[in-house]
Amino acid sequence: MEFRDSNRMVGLMMGCIRMCCAALGFVFIPVRDFKDRFLEHIIRC
Repeated sequence: MEFRDSNRMVGLMMGCIRMCCAALGFVFIPVRDFKDRFLEHIIRC
């Protein structure tokens, strides 16, 4: 259940970030080591 909830939250966040990055002309590429790179991608946004 926890995993499903976090998956939903991640999906929503990814959608928001993707829109944000698209608006800034930045292509957001999800990576497998998501937790390690997540903040890095947000900062790069």
